[in-house]
Amino acid sequence: MRRIPFLLGLFLILSLPALAQESPSAPAAELYAGYAYGRLNTGLVTANDHQHNLNGWNAQVAANLCRRSC
Repeated sequence: MRRIPFLLGLFLILSLPALAQESPSAPAAELYAGYAYGRLNTGLVTANDHQHNLNGWNAQVAANLCRRSC
């Protein structure tokens, strides 16, 4: 029986960060840029070409088209 109040309290405490998700005004636009690096080891030992470096980038622009809070 002591487990139910503990779980209820834990649930309430862990759900508090969800309150921070609502903002009264959304930004007009958001910009994101990122870089990714990966190393691939194929395991094939032919002509010393068994490891590859993988480089990449990405970008994103998001616009809020609503005049009021949607």
